[in-house]
Amino acid sequence: MQEQILNFENDNDDGFLTALEISRLDLRGTELFVVSGCESAMGDLRIEKVFMV
Repeated sequence: MQEQILNFENDNDDGFLTALEISRLDLRGTELFVVSGCESAMGDLRIEKVFMV
């Protein structure tokens, strides 16, 4: 098993990982993909923008 950690913080990044950015990742051969975020529930919840799997 190969492990990889992606960190999306850099000078050109706003700190948000969007669904569009996730859709552009090359995940061929990936068996498990986990998206986790600290304080992800801190903002206002707008139900039309929530997607759960």
